[in-house]
This record gives sequence, structure tokens and C-alpha cells, in this order.
Amino acid sequence: MRERTIIVQCKARARSVGRSDLGSGVLDTIYKYEADGYFLATSSQPAVSTLDLLEVIKRRGDYFTGWWSRAELELRLRRNPQVLKRFDDIVQVLP
Repeated sequence: MRERTIIVQCKARARSVGRSDLGSGVLDTIYKYEADGYFLATSSQPAVSTLDLLEVIKRRGDYFTGWWSRAELELRLRRNPQVLKRFDDIVQVLP
């Protein structure tokens, strides 16, 4: 398995996360930090324009891209209760 440097950006928004919410831009961020990819985690949902951009970057094959929306974050936390326990000071479990 090869080691990769991935930029992870977390966004807590009530609305969807658009391209303008990503700062200077995904590719600019990858270039700046000489990374191999970019991952977005959001408390809402990435906007269609954001998903389109990440898909294009991924399809070109030069860089890894990925994302988790709120639903994916919640699913993964439910599947990994040890993570919930480790961060119980910042993660609240709702019924």
C-alpha cells in the first residue's frame, strides 16, 4: 500500500456546501500543500457544483477526491462506536 497525503476539509453548514465555500479552490489547495488528493466532510450535503468538480478531478486520475455528507458521517459513527466514545466531548448521539 502506498502512502498518500490527502487534504481533509470539514465544513459545518446548515445549507449545502458550494464551490465558493472551499476557499481558494480544491486544486489550488492540493498544489499549495503538494498533496495527492482532497477529501470533504460536511455536516450538510455538498452542492451539485461541488460534487461535479470533485468527480472531474477524480476522473482525470491525477488526484484522489472523496466526500462524506452528514448521512455518511452518521452511518460511519454508528458502525464505529469506539470513535463516538473517544470524542464524546464533541459528538452528541441523538435517538
